Amino acid sequence: MYALPTVQEYNWSASGYDCSLDTPVNLSLPSHQLLDGAGLRRDPDNGDWCTSDGTRVVRVLTGHRPTGTIDTLLASRDWLEQRLRTLNAALILGLFGERQPRTTDLTRWREYSQTAGLQPGHEPTVQEQLTRIKVNRNP
Repeated sequence: MYALPTVQEYNWSASGYDCSLDTPVNLSLPSHQLLDGAGLRRDPDNGDWCTSDGTRVVRVLTGHRPTGTIDTLLASRDWLEQRLRTLNAALILGLFGERQPRTTDLTRWREYSQTAGLQPGHEPTVQEQLTRIKVNRNP
């Protein structure tokens, strides 16, 4: 058994040599490993992925909050587990980041990480979120 990435992403900041677009481009799709040979088709109007009988198994959602737009890629657990079983694979998700206060004098910030996994036929595993406060010793 091996691990697969869940998504493939493309991000472009709308700057640089090719400025044919005035706004940034962000695209998230199910990974090539999950899609290749799965027999899905993508609906060009909404970005959802469906089986040959029209059953939606992957959905793209966009939401808004005060800090900006959130794009979410959701997959049917039944479809995902069957696909992982076919590929003899497991899925591992990782969240790594940091939260910084909005100030020009950065002296402290929080780093965090968390992992989760899905293996066909088993309950998902979610590790406790790890956080730590970092201190700039050279302000």
